[in-house]
Amino acid sequence: MTSSRWLASLQRRRMLILTSCVICSLLNNLAFNQLLLKEESLFVLEPVAVAHNHNPVQNNVEDRHYLVKNTSLWASGADARKPMKVYPYQIPLVQWTEETERYIAERWHSVQHRRSCDRVVWFQPWYWGITSQIRDYIDLVIISVFTFDRMIIPQKWHSKWCPDAHWLECFFQPLQGHQCDDVQPEGKQTQVLTELGDPIPSYRLKYLTRSSALLDDHNTLFPNEMWDTLITHHEIVFRDPEAPHAIIDATLLKRDFTELYYGLSLSALRAILAKVILQVRPKILAKAKALVKKVSSSHDNDMKPFFAVHLRRTDKKLDGGITGSLALPGVSFVQQALAQFVQITKSNPINGTLLVLSDDPRAIDELREDQELGTSYKIHGLSDVQTFFHEGKDYQGYLKDGHAYMEKQEMFDKDPQAVYDYYESVIVDAMAAGLRADYLIGMGCSGVSQLIAQWIGSREHTEGNALSLWQEDLASLIIHDAPFYNSDDAAPTNSAEGK
Repeated sequence: MTSSRWLASLQRRRMLILTSCVICSLLNNLAFNQLLLKEESLFVLEPVAVAHNHNPVQNNVEDRHYLVKNTSLWASGADARKPMKVYPYQIPLVQWTEETERYIAERWHSVQHRRSCDRVVWFQPWYWGITSQIRDYIDLVIISVFTFDRMIIPQKWHSKWCPDAHWLECFFQPLQGHQCDDVQPEGKQTQVLTELGDPIPSYRLKYLTRSSALLDDHNTLFPNEMWDTLITHHEIVFRDPEAPHAIIDATLLKRDFTELYYGLSLSALRAILAKVILQVRPKILAKAKALVKKVSSSHDNDMKPFFAVHLRRTDKKLDGGITGSLALPGVSFVQQALAQFVQITKSNPINGTLLVLSDDPRAIDELREDQELGTSYKIHGLSDVQTFFHEGKDYQGYLKDGHAYMEKQEMFDKDPQAVYDYYESVIVDAMAAGLRADYLIGMGCSGVSQLIAQWIGSREHTEGNALSLWQEDLASLIIHDAPFYNSDDAAPTNSAEGK
């Protein structure tokens, strides 16, 4: 589809929106049209002077289906308790070069392995869900390392269930050098992250909960100078999703659609950092690869999609905020997501593979036992949480309270190995999904789903929302009955059984 045809389709959607009196959405779409560069002025990406071995952004997006309509931006690392805006039009695709990843990796290494300890931000590690810890840490990394050029170091934190390392390094390779290991944490205490730009040797962060600064102060903290430079040099581009060779003017996108530009940029940066920083320990990578090899052996048709399906149940209802209004995901949620996939891509996913991750093993059995899903897809589960518990009452307590049960002092004292095995399995399963899946069907407010989306996106050099279907978005849409195909060549039909 040419850019002009895409604009015409936007015009038709505008008329429908106007009929429905959704004036705000209409105005957004009118302004959005102005962001596309005219076809006669499209530029060809050239190697930039600073690139040593430059690999330009590839124009291969036409061979890939992207899920960029009626989507929100949960892969930006959004707070689980706050609602996310759903964009009713097709949002831009974000792509980046390998040179971008190399540059960010080198900058990360140069700051975190700096010889001196005179530009340091110390913080006290927190303890809650492992992927929430990861999300919050990356928040601080973006602000400290990539905005203010300060080393970010957690104060020493050990646990009986991880005796050979501290905090996230239980699961990931070292996040900083050892040059400050014997330095006593000191400096000005602050919870105002904009202060980190002041010429003070070191800071200690006062709070123990996640920082909302990236969302609340994005105009001053992010996008930062590094990000703007990469976009100026065309190492990062925003594309028209229906005419992938058409480049959207990032300057106008940033000016007229600040929130959208910010969310897409943050999603892209988090995907890059998931690849560059979140390097899992060798034993975890080996386990993830073994799982991928096992589940891939039955995926005998590379033309069929491979979905990672994350079903977060147990304690999610206890989180508060938007989670209280969501149904616990199961068969109907997966059917609805697959129906949305067909509507967006006009493709047939039957005989594809569902790689199911869940904190509740019963959810995986429900999918396998469903008449339609169980016979139309190859369904694989990953780690079985039940095997980590040596007492039945602990497993029942976990099914009720989820990872909150694993945080109880009783579990730490009684079975530290079970606690470690549980958290390791979360990283192993998420890594396996990130290594193999083409798409994610997940819960946006879950840190596990966000991490999987980021890892999938990093593999494709694309921000993770473009390859994800979020439960929160599907709950707000009216979707036709799940279509099922009789053969690869058959036209889609609505199955009454899919209701």
